[in-house]
Amino acid sequence: MLHDKRPLVSVLIAAAAAWMPVPASASDRQVDAIILAQAPNPEEDKKAKKAQEKEERRQQKQEKQEQRQERQEQRQDNRQGKQKERKEERQDRQQDRALEQEQRKQQQQENAKQRQDEQYRRQEEKARNEQQKQQQRDAERARKQAEEDKRRLERDQQKARQDQLKEDDRNKREADDDQRRRGVNVDPNVKSAKPSENRRIRKEEIRQSYKKAERKDRSFDDLKRNRRERTIADGNLRVIEEPDKRVIVKQNNRVFIRHDESERFRRISPDARTIRGADGTSTTFMTRKGGIRIYDVSDRHGRLLYRYRRYPNGREVILIDNRRHYNRDRNRTRDVLIGAGIGLVVGSAIALSAPDVRIPRDEYIVDYDDASDEDIYDALSAPPVERLDRGYSLDEIRYSAPLRDRMRRIDLDTVTFDFGSWEVGPDQGRALDRLAEGINRVLERNPDEIFMIEGHTDAVGTEEDNLTLSDRRAQAVAEILTTEYGVPPENLVTQGYGEEQLKVPTDGPERANRRITARRIGPLLTGRFEADPSSGGPRGDDGPYDDRGDDDDGRYDDPR
Repeated sequence: MLHDKRPLVSVLIAAAAAWMPVPASASDRQVDAIILAQAPNPEEDKKAKKAQEKEERRQQKQEKQEQRQERQEQRQDNRQGKQKERKEERQDRQQDRALEQEQRKQQQQENAKQRQDEQYRRQEEKARNEQQKQQQRDAERARKQAEEDKRRLERDQQKARQDQLKEDDRNKREADDDQRRRGVNVDPNVKSAKPSENRRIRKEEIRQSYKKAERKDRSFDDLKRNRRERTIADGNLRVIEEPDKRVIVKQNNRVFIRHDESERFRRISPDARTIRGADGTSTTFMTRKGGIRIYDVSDRHGRLLYRYRRYPNGREVILIDNRRHYNRDRNRTRDVLIGAGIGLVVGSAIALSAPDVRIPRDEYIVDYDDASDEDIYDALSAPPVERLDRGYSLDEIRYSAPLRDRMRRIDLDTVTFDFGSWEVGPDQGRALDRLAEGINRVLERNPDEIFMIEGHTDAVGTEEDNLTLSDRRAQAVAEILTTEYGVPPENLVTQGYGEEQLKVPTDGPERANRRITARRIGPLLTGRFEADPSSGGPRGDDGPYDDRGDDDDGRYDDPR
C-alpha cells in the first residue's frame, strides 16, 4: 500500500521542485541529486513490499496461533466443564446410592424390629398363658392346702380343747384342794364361784411362772442393718420394718411405732404357744401356776383384738377388747393402713383438746424419786381428771397424747440404759420396786386393771432410732416387773414415744427426758369414771362389764 503511493509523492516532489526557486548559489549537480533522491526506487519498493508481506504473514500466523490457542483453551474449558459435570454426576450417583443403602438399612431395621416385637408379643402371650395356668394350678394347690390346713387346724383345736378341758378339770381339782387346805368352803355344784381368793393373783406364783428371756437380743447396729424401708400411698408414707415385727411409720410430721404385744408373752413364758386360725387371726396363750391361762388374740396384721383371762373353773374375764372399735373404724372408712400389710390405724390419733387439770402438778405428774409409796399408789389408782364420753381402743390410747393425759402418770428417770441398748442392768432392778408394789396394790383390789409402761428418750440421735429404743426399753421394764416383782403380764401394755414428748425442751442430752412413764389406762379402755378402783367398774353376774351395746355381737371382721 505504501508502494502504491510513492509515484504520486515523487510527482508532487517534482512539481514542488519545479516551482521551488533554486538558490542562486546551488549547482545543477545538487539539483540532480535532489531529483534522484526524490525519484522512486524499485528495489527498495520491492524490499519494502516483501517486508510488508512478511509482516502481514507474521501477523496472520500470530492471529492463527492466538485463535488456535483460544480454541485450545475453549476445548480445555469444555473438557474441565465436562469433567466437573461428570464429577458432579458421580457424586450425585454416590449420594443416591448412599441414600438408597440408608433407606434399605432403615427398612431392614424396621423389619427386624417388627419381627422382634412380634416375637416378644408371642413370648409374652405364651408367658402370660403359662402364668395363668400356673396361677390356676397354684390356686388349686393352695385351696387343697387350705382345706388340709383347715382340717388339721380343726383337729388341733379339737385336741387342744380336749386337752384344755382335761387341764381345766385338773387345775380346778388342784385349786379346790388348795382352797380346802386353806379352810375355804368349796361347793362342787357351783361352776363359777367368785370369792375374792379366786380373783386375787399371788405375786409369788406369777414370779415363779415367768422368767427373764434367755435368748440374746440383736445388737442395735445389727438391728439397723436389717431394717427394710419402703414407701406407700404414693410416697406419702414411709414404712420401716424391723426384724422382730416392729414397724415405724412416718407420715408428714408424725412418726409412730407398732409392735406385737404377744412377743412379750413369748419371751417370758416358756410354755407360750401360738395357734393361727383359718381367718388369719393368731391366738397366743400361756398358763401359769394355779391353772390360770392368758390369751392374746391378734388379727393377721398383728393388731391386738382382745385379751382375756380364763380361770381353772372355766370362767373368762375380758381385759382388753378392741373388736368393736376396729369394726367401727372400718365402717367409718377411717384412714387404716391395712391394705399395705402394716395393720396400723393412722387415724387413731383422735382430735381431743388438752384436759383441764385442776389438781396440783406434783399429784398429776408424780416424780418417782420424790414421791412416797402412797403418792405412787394414789397416782395409779386415781380416776381420770375429766369424765370420758366413751371407751377408746388401745391404738387410740397409744397414739393420742391428750387422751392419755386424762390419767395421772409417774415419771421414772432412775432406770438408766447403756448407749444404744435396751437391756435393764442387774443394778437397775431395785429402781422399780416401789412402782411394782404400787401396781400390785391396785391389782389386789381390781385384778382386771390395765397399766401402760411408756418409754421416752432425749433428742440426741435420729428419730427412728430413738423411737425403737424407747419402745424396746418400755418392753424390757415390763418384763422386769413381771419376772422380778410378780406383776401379771396381762395387766401391762407397752409403748415407745422416742423424742416426741420431751419433758425438758432441748435438743441436747437430758437425763429428765430419758425416762420411763407408768399410768393406769383401764378407765380409758372402758370409758368409766370410777372414784374407787376396787369396784372394778360395773360388772354383770357372769363376768366383766361389757359396754359393746346390743347392736354388736362382739365378733371382729378382719378388713381384707
